[in-house]
Amino acid sequence: LLVADVGQTAINPALYAKLSYDTLRDFAPVSLMGISAQFLAANASVPASTLTELIKLAKSKPGQMRYGSGGIGSVHHLSMEALKTPLGLDIIHVPYKGNGVAIPAMISGEVALVFSALPAIEGHLKSGRVKLLAVNTAKRSPQAPNVPTVSEVTGIKDYDYPPAIGVLAPAKTPKAVINRVAAAIAKAVHHPDTASRYTALGIDSVGNTPEQYVAQIRIDIVKYAKAVKTSGVKVE
Repeated sequence: LLVADVGQTAINPALYAKLSYDTLRDFAPVSLMGISAQFLAANASVPASTLTELIKLAKSKPGQMRYGSGGIGSVHHLSMEALKTPLGLDIIHVPYKGNGVAIPAMISGEVALVFSALPAIEGHLKSGRVKLLAVNTAKRSPQAPNVPTVSEVTGIKDYDYPPAIGVLAPAKTPKAVINRVAAAIAKAVHHPDTASRYTALGIDSVGNTPEQYVAQIRIDIVKYAKAVKTSGVKVE
């Protein structure tokens, strides 16, 4: 079995010109374990307290605002590009070697914005150094239910870009085995101890069926291909 996130299942096929595997051909999706909602966080000095205000601010200062990401082609990068393009925003991308570097850059004011999991910035929220503007999931996250989704505020259709972690098996694995493992995963991720640990990591438990997971992967492959094309990124 393989535990993989959306980077391996859906982003890499769009990002790399040559890839040694095909997600839907070479694997049998078993179950989506969970998703990690990413919150659009702004340095406290940014004169915008909502996403609507941020959009207005960015439009008034084209090319002057900067956002950090965990690297070119990361979920954080593509989330922002998928937000910027439909709205015609000119916000400069600053890629870092991981979000663990991008977040301190935002805290220090080196960049104004990042998409981040909640636990990584929670302490800074309490101290007033950071504010949350939106979340990049299709529905509001139970981790911060008062924070609106990007779609709610902007009307961007099907905006949904969280890291999604699932389990895959080799292609041609017997269906009975796939179903049995999927049922076990669904039970495990909703166990109180697991759910509590997931929450501490900023993950919302899912545990769906193989059919639901493969359907989501198909949607993600199309969605991220569009986001990669929009960003203009290509890795050889």
